[in-house]
Amino acid sequence: MGDRKRLIQVLLAAVAVVCFVTAGMLQGPLESRFEQQHERSGGGVVAQRHPELALLTMAPGGLRTPLVSVLWIRAQQLKDAGQYFDAMQLADAICRLQPRFAGVWGFHAWNMAWNISAATHTPDERWRWVMNGVRLLRDQGIPRNPDALVLYRELGWIFFSKMGMSLDEMHMSYKQRWAGEMQRLLGSPRPGTAAETIDWFRPIAQAPLDRDPRRQGDRRIQRDQLAVLLEDPEVADYVEVLREVGMGVDEGFLEAYNRFSRHPSVDMVRLGPPRPQNEDELQVYRVINDPDHELARQRMLAFLRAQLLWNVYRMDPDWMLQLMERYGPMDWRQVWPHGLYWVTYGLHITESLGLDDIDSLNTDRIVLNSLKQLTWQGRMTYVNNPEAPHEPYISFWSDPRFIRPTHAEHERIAKANIATSGKDFEDNVFGPGHINYLTQAISMLVAGRNMRAAQDYFEYIKDNYEMTGGRWDFEDVEDFVLYDMLSEGTDTLDAAASQISISLQTAFISAATGDMQQYRESMQWAQRVFNRFHQSRVADRVKQQLPSLAPLVEGIASNLLIEPRMVGYNLTLVERSSLYQSLPNRTRLAIYDMVEHYLRPVCEQEDIDFDRAFPRPEGLEEYRQRRERELSPQRR
Repeated sequence: MGDRKRLIQVLLAAVAVVCFVTAGMLQGPLESRFEQQHERSGGGVVAQRHPELALLTMAPGGLRTPLVSVLWIRAQQLKDAGQYFDAMQLADAICRLQPRFAGVWGFHAWNMAWNISAATHTPDERWRWVMNGVRLLRDQGIPRNPDALVLYRELGWIFFSKMGMSLDEMHMSYKQRWAGEMQRLLGSPRPGTAAETIDWFRPIAQAPLDRDPRRQGDRRIQRDQLAVLLEDPEVADYVEVLREVGMGVDEGFLEAYNRFSRHPSVDMVRLGPPRPQNEDELQVYRVINDPDHELARQRMLAFLRAQLLWNVYRMDPDWMLQLMERYGPMDWRQVWPHGLYWVTYGLHITESLGLDDIDSLNTDRIVLNSLKQLTWQGRMTYVNNPEAPHEPYISFWSDPRFIRPTHAEHERIAKANIATSGKDFEDNVFGPGHINYLTQAISMLVAGRNMRAAQDYFEYIKDNYEMTGGRWDFEDVEDFVLYDMLSEGTDTLDAAASQISISLQTAFISAATGDMQQYRESMQWAQRVFNRFHQSRVADRVKQQLPSLAPLVEGIASNLLIEPRMVGYNLTLVERSSLYQSLPNRTRLAIYDMVEHYLRPVCEQEDIDFDRAFPRPEGLEEYRQRRERELSPQRR
């Protein structure tokens, strides 16, 4: 009996040896076959660009599996023990032992960005681990597995959900740090119409750049493409001027530009003008702002930005432009456009799809949800924070320019759904979400006084989804919005305050740009909303929180006058003067002292007569005395 057991053990051992040897013999042909399949995406140069893999993959495949299993267990133990850097090193080894197993890269990136980051306690630590996950996918996993759509989706999800949503209590820190990074790279997008913002980005997409994936990341600046840039005689002349002050066509120039340029794309984010500290800096300041070389300077900037996007951030500027042309004027300092980018770019690379072919049903809805976020928060205000440069002051504002493309995307996925389900349009599974989105968009459009678009979307819902009864029986879209705002279950105070705030902002911006008819219409709508709010029964318990329209008028007007960037606008002093002088005297009385405190020094710097631009309101001294008497009892 014992001899029989021993014979079985010997046979099993022999079978195991044969399996290990066979696995080792098959490993080479399998990897060779894989390399051939990925040659078109640069897979054929993976071994050349990562020679350390040759050492890690020498073990036969059969021996590699138990080794990896041991490493997986040990990495998890280290994470649970709080030894995160040791765990990351083991994760890196696992990924290199299984470089073409996409699930390994996806899991470890997710573990860093979601699990390890959540176990740390400071913004710096959280950000480090979130970015470790981003870089693992972007810089290593995707280049080694260019056809693995799951990795693009995982990367897009980190941007959209981990950074973009509020699940993590430090999400604003992620948004600040990413905004700062992209501000230094791209500058602020040009304000204005969607077409103007898109045209601002277009030179970056058209700059000299070799998009061969096999070259991506080899150098931060492609030297042969720099030679193409220097064929432009104006650029070549400017490069000679830069050399005289010790600069070249590299990231040092970009850093100096961000520090000293008076171009609106960087000047508008500063709290004060740049101040050179010595003669050398003064020379750089002059070269950076020399108007004779503005065209050449912008071409250089477009070139540097395209090169760094491609070689450092692994992003294709042309695909970024295509997304903007299709969906709207994205501000790449925000995280949601990057979530949308990686999901759609993954489908473009892995399935050779253009934007017209990409169906949102195949993108885990990140495209649609990113567009919704851009509708509600797509306009970002950014101001430098000198005390903490990596934590700029940022705030988000709604952007109605994304309503049309988001509505079109809803229609597209609805039609794709009914094509497979056979249902009528009004019964498509995405219908409730579409109706809810348009209802909120209508409210935004009415507040901004874009009445034609608001009425069109209102009629669209009723016609295409056959909505009748209750609020849907109104003919006028303003009545619909007021009814919705005052309905049970609605946060009435927030809804009313939002409507009034947007209307007042629209009114004041119209006054600043000389459109007094729009100013009057917006002010009338704000007053109408306020009156209806105070007449409603649901407002009885909160009327004391919004007793008068005057505090909102004064607060929004003063913010737009003192620092319009903090509420999403960039107004010149001349435009702010127009706004101030359009205000009624009673409003100017309430805000004059604050406006004078902040704007008199600014006017002096810009050589503008403050007293002419912002004249004292009539009865100022009497107002001050009355205000002092009103405050005296409170002080006692």
